[in-house]
Amino acid sequence: MRYMVIFIYFVTMIYASITDCRNRIVQDRVHVIILVLALLHDINVRKVLGAFLLTTPFLVYAVMKNHMGGGDIKFIFANTVFLGLQRGYVGLILGFLVVIIYSLCCKLFFNKDIKIIPLIPFITIGYIISLSITK
Repeated sequence: MRYMVIFIYFVTMIYASITDCRNRIVQDRVHVIILVLALLHDINVRKVLGAFLLTTPFLVYAVMKNHMGGGDIKFIFANTVFLGLQRGYVGLILGFLVVIIYSLCCKLFFNKDIKIIPLIPFITIGYIISLSITK
């Protein structure tokens, strides 16, 4: 059962990444699926509280600066509930590192200044790596 949940989680993350790249939007059903998978996997109060703790600064930033979409914030919340605070935090750091490297490469090698970047694919990479390397 555990491996099936993780497989469905990976497929959902890839679907969210493709949707974000194509349409710049992630449907709410993606977040619901991840939360249901968290219920099947291993949910507890600490994971939910950790998700609120990790997501709150992004929510404040999004409201103040309008540089981050609501789908990104819901995605971070749902994945932190699934992964837990430590894996969620590590996944975000790794995802942001990947997006920074991507942006720098576009700027340096292709002289392309990117204004809007779909964040979900990069966060997905970070979460998948985090799930693979942390306990």
